[in-house]
Amino acid sequence: MNVLVLSAGSSCHLVKYFMEEDIWGKVVATDCSKYAPAMYLSDSCYRVPPITDSQYIPKILEICQREEVGMVLPLREDELELIAECRKAFQEQGILVAVSHIEGLRICRDKYLLYQHLRKCGIPCVRTIDPQEEREALESLSFPVIVKPRYGCGSIGLRQIGTREQLEAHEGDGESMVVQSCMEGEEYGVDAYVDFLSGEVVSIFAKKKISMRAGKTEKSVSVLEEELFSLTKQTVKSLGLSGPVDIDIFQCGNHYEVLEVNPRFGGGYSHAHACGINFPKMLGENAAGRENPVDIGNYARGVVAMKYRDVVVKNEKDLL
Repeated sequence: MNVLVLSAGSSCHLVKYFMEEDIWGKVVATDCSKYAPAMYLSDSCYRVPPITDSQYIPKILEICQREEVGMVLPLREDELELIAECRKAFQEQGILVAVSHIEGLRICRDKYLLYQHLRKCGIPCVRTIDPQEEREALESLSFPVIVKPRYGCGSIGLRQIGTREQLEAHEGDGESMVVQSCMEGEEYGVDAYVDFLSGEVVSIFAKKKISMRAGKTEKSVSVLEEELFSLTKQTVKSLGLSGPVDIDIFQCGNHYEVLEVNPRFGGGYSHAHACGINFPKMLGENAAGRENPVDIGNYARGVVAMKYRDVVVKNEKDLL
């Protein structure tokens, strides 16, 4: 069975992980930029229109037919909903769309809506305020605070605001923003896999973040903590998510609070994979119509992952 990785970008390690799995016959990758290095590590690659182009989905479906694709995997935050909305078109070709259902995706994309959802479900989470909807709540804020785009991803647009005057000036920028408490505890990243067939959380990997760069985990250490596992299960089940899920969690005193939920492969997944957690294989099992067994916490604690930069070199005439 062949897999199509969409918007491959610089996800070089992830493409390699799929290439290493015997369960996948061929790994195909796409991107709208000819300078996407991960494309050139796949078995077959295509340059496609931007996801905002009306011909994007028809082009992806055409590639699926040509390459006999059995599963489509979107990686970009702003592409998940588009692919989920077109799920039926892929299913008619017998293709598994490796993305959660639209309702959960929309909640996760909206940081304020996610906060409201988690609170309603009784799940501990980092306090999040939309200044446009909760003007009075701003009066009780303790500074400094974190301000970020309500629908943003990664650390793009994130700022630490030190005073109320600075916050009021920032509100005039026009973009829809949220204000969050400035957390001082340890930050954790969790990679979870929710089986597409059973709907069960079958794998969880937790790591304590040591350092970050541009919103992504640069150095981390694996941890085994039952409370993190329990909070992860509760969170993903409340949202009805499927497939790979990346969750950011803060430790506040003697308890944990959810900060963000990303229903896709996380930027720190390589750490989990190096510890024996194999999401590409789990996706392959689901695409073949088989459930994955529950196997949570089956890895070593104290394993440190340290990212470094690598390079893909191509002759300019060979770029797409």
